[in-house]
Amino acid sequence: VDGNGQEKILTSRDFTPLELGRGLKASYFADWAGKKKLPFQEWDPVLNFTNVNDFPGQDIPRKIHWQGTFLAPQKGFYRFRTDTQDQAEVSIDGRVCVPYGNKESLPMDLGRGKHSIGVNYLRFYEFDAHFSLAWIRPGQKTSVVIPLEAWGQTEPSE
Repeated sequence: VDGNGQEKILTSRDFTPLELGRGLKASYFADWAGKKKLPFQEWDPVLNFTNVNDFPGQDIPRKIHWQGTFLAPQKGFYRFRTDTQDQAEVSIDGRVCVPYGNKESLPMDLGRGKHSIGVNYLRFYEFDAHFSLAWIRPGQKTSVVIPLEAWGQTEPSE
């Protein structure tokens, strides 16, 4: 019932303060090849899974694929960095910038505005699984986890 005594149909926006569709859309797989898709997806506002308990579900999937967009706040050279003992790959605007086996990209000259991003995480370790995605912005020397404000709005159908 709303403030006027009228019945109200609740939507997902009534249950979370987060902007829905902001962040990266995660798809989960039971195998490393990405052929056995698990029956759930979620929007992750940041990619900062610091321990095994941060991942969704009872069993951590073998592969997670995140996709979406981010907003580069300024033109310049960006670097992207992963923190994991497992394997990860990061693509920006359809180009792999952090290949499997590497932890950091070379500097990438990006224009200000919207860019596509795809991230693949392959989990090999059972008990010490963790994954974070950070960037080093132009003029900065240290990496920070990419914040919610950087993620573009993605439509739920995407």
